[in-house]
Amino acid sequence: MKKVTLSNYKSDTYYPKIVKAFDELLTKQEVICPIDLFIQLGNLTPSNHKNWITGKVPYLERVIAGNLSKFSRILKIIGFHAHDLNMKPCKPNYSPNVRGTKKKLRYSKIGTQSIEDSYTKAYKWNRKLTYEEWKSEQED
Repeated sequence: MKKVTLSNYKSDTYYPKIVKAFDELLTKQEVICPIDLFIQLGNLTPSNHKNWITGKVPYLERVIAGNLSKFSRILKIIGFHAHDLNMKPCKPNYSPNVRGTKKKLRYSKIGTQSIEDSYTKAYKWNRKLTYEEWKSEQED
């Protein structure tokens, strides 16, 4: 497994796909969470996401297409790219519970706090300009 660091994350094979997904999502919304990106990247289908939210699937990693090392790399790149865009970490815009119950949603089979936190960390656009305005300024 290739270790993703601050110095090499832009050369990772997933980086261009993540940047494109960020771009598409930021034109629609100001808060981005890894779940949105996994859906945008095609690793998570909306139906599998719904099954997880409703408690039909015990943990999210079971229905995301790919392997754990890929998810870990993508999550790290998401954090680095959000930092580059000056986005601020915030609470996710969804309930931490299975719909209609008090049962907590699980993201990983292991359930360690650090892994769960990496899936739940959301990022908020933190500039006065909209993303489109900022992006057009960067291109000039």
